[in-house]
Amino acid sequence: MSVTVTHRALVESVESASHAIVHLDAASDDAARCGTCSLAAACRRGGESAAVPFRAEIRAGVTVMPGDRVDVVTASSTGRLALFLLMILPVLAMIAGAAAAVRAGLSQPWAAAAGFGALLLTGTVLYLLRRRIDRSVRWTIIGTSTQTGT
Repeated sequence: MSVTVTHRALVESVESASHAIVHLDAASDDAARCGTCSLAAACRRGGESAAVPFRAEIRAGVTVMPGDRVDVVTASSTGRLALFLLMILPVLAMIAGAAAAVRAGLSQPWAAAAGFGALLLTGTVLYLLRRRIDRSVRWTIIGTSTQTGT
């Protein structure tokens, strides 16, 4: 059985019977938990009030309209992926860059520079792949807040 993460969202627009553009609802009770969520960086841009819209699949049998409050779910593995890409991978790249420089016989300042260079390279690659990474996160609208009983 797959473990999921559920959030409240607001429907901005409906693209088709199977997809809608939504953003996380900052006014909901879920917003208070953002500080503990590893996906929080993906949900907000430029401060607390600027929610980033994202595309969500509409579960069969669910009807939504713009302005509806809905419940959206994603796999809990999405949080682990975010944690890995945003925290673990850059640190590993930095350590690997510094270790490679030391192994090559460079001095400590050059090893530090190589570590930061690897960190910069990793950040650049993640930035260039951001749309592909974003598309890998699958959100599903499971119902309006009244349909799901919350």
